[in-house]
Amino acid sequence: MGLFLIGMVFPFIVEYLGPYSFLIFLVFCLSCGLFVWFNVPETKNKTVLEITEEFRKMHTRAHKHQAAKQEQNNLQMVKSTKL
Repeated sequence: MGLFLIGMVFPFIVEYLGPYSFLIFLVFCLSCGLFVWFNVPETKNKTVLEITEEFRKMHTRAHKHQAAKQEQNNLQMVKSTKL
């Protein structure tokens, strides 16, 4: 689906942007590269167990943050319903 869309839209992009039409692809490539650099952990020279533990820690941190937010919302709700 994505390749079909690019194939259909690319001629219009070239018409409007000319030689700068590949800047759009540059932006997407750089944003994907930055996402990988900051969000995907390094796995070089690590065992499967070490990698699994690192992913578990990442998931636990996100879950703790979400639980803390929920607790804060619950406290605010209790404060607002007190008479």
